[in-house]
Amino acid sequence: MSQLQTNDAVHAKLARDSPIAIVISVLADGQILDVNDSFLHLFGYTRDEVIGQTSAGLGIWADPTQRAELTAALVAGSPLRDFEATVRGKRITRERPR
Repeated sequence: MSQLQTNDAVHAKLARDSPIAIVISVLADGQILDVNDSFLHLFGYTRDEVIGQTSAGLGIWADPTQRAELTAALVAGSPLRDFEATVRGKRITRERPR
């Protein structure tokens, strides 16, 4: 195994096992490519429900302009620290007891 492959494997394990929610998505449209278990737990989704979907389609951004701000900063190459956003988890509908 090459040094690069070893580093990739270590980085993947760190992201997967992180207690911090991590999502890997396409910057242009928000399509979700991968998430870790902390993300799934925090937002209440299963992996199959999120992979291939967009953050907008899932309604994760309570205020979509915040995603636009984040994207603009990343495209501009600006440092991004302490960016606060309001996000939403999965909406669970339950039947009312009769």
